[in-house]
Amino acid sequence: MRHLISDTPGQMDVGLLVVNAAGRVVMTNPSAARYLGQPSEADLSNADTLALLAAFEIRGGTSWPDVFGRVLVDRQCVHFEAGHVDGEELFIQAAPLSMADSARHGMIINISDVRLLKESERKRAEALGFLSHDLRSPITSLLSLVQAHPQTADETSWHELTRRVEHYARTALHMADDFRRLARAQNLDSSSFGETDLVTVAHNALDESYAWARAKGIRIVRRMGVEEVWLSADAGLLERAFMNLLSNAIKYSPEGSRIDFELRADAKEVQCCIRDQGPGIPPDQTEKIFDPFHCIEDGQLRKRHGIGLGLAFVRLVVDKHGGHVKVSNLPGEGACFCLRLSRPTAD
Repeated sequence: MRHLISDTPGQMDVGLLVVNAAGRVVMTNPSAARYLGQPSEADLSNADTLALLAAFEIRGGTSWPDVFGRVLVDRQCVHFEAGHVDGEELFIQAAPLSMADSARHGMIINISDVRLLKESERKRAEALGFLSHDLRSPITSLLSLVQAHPQTADETSWHELTRRVEHYARTALHMADDFRRLARAQNLDSSSFGETDLVTVAHNALDESYAWARAKGIRIVRRMGVEEVWLSADAGLLERAFMNLLSNAIKYSPEGSRIDFELRADAKEVQCCIRDQGPGIPPDQTEKIFDPFHCIEDGQLRKRHGIGLGLAFVRLVVDKHGGHVKVSNLPGEGACFCLRLSRPTAD
């Protein structure tokens, strides 16, 4: 029974600390040692608990001495969130504990990592914000437009109504498609990958973007350093990632400018870079632009394009393929997005 009681906490993902009335650790488990940055649970034996927990910052304004006083003296159960310098988000519970001798008291502390839960909550809040505001906005505008339009309007007015209705409907559809693609990419698993020629994928994306670029008088220059590059990948999602980058380049490029699409490869990796001649990206936003629902804010770019899912989709797809994407630019001289994907090594 003693072995069972001793071994059971060792199998728990939750960090466990049993503390005596003097604030010393009398029992722990490996998870607690991991959370506290100690090599093993043996290093926590008889340690000063207050000193150990000082690395965790309690959210909400209270302090560790106050927590110890409420539990050890007032015999209260407390729980709160705390953060660690390495970015961990923790949920901590502390409760009074009576020892076998009723004259002696202590407390038991549980430490749980809730980072994944918090991230899930943040994504859900972003999704709800998207559904409640961004997606509703064009639909609400569409309904208001139809309801306000007089039944006796002339033919010219009806043509204008039709044009605006189509615009709002396409905007809502585009937003919904972006959201659906992002959700699909989040669930992407490498087991579904197939043999894919990245050069063919790139040409397909360029062909899809050609008509829009031509309508703005923008020339797209293809620089393919290889004839074919085979990878294990999801061709559809990679093609959409290329199209998102090309779409952004066309949106922000002035009429009559040029977009360079370059793809090259060596034995270890493939690199694809898309450079435009637009206003560039403000330096303080180069790290934020890949976050979901983030849109560029700058005096030269006041007009908002989309809802900030396009680049988040690009980064997610590239991450799922084991690669990475970076942006570099000089404000006023254009932006350059580069994707790097590893090539399979020969057996």
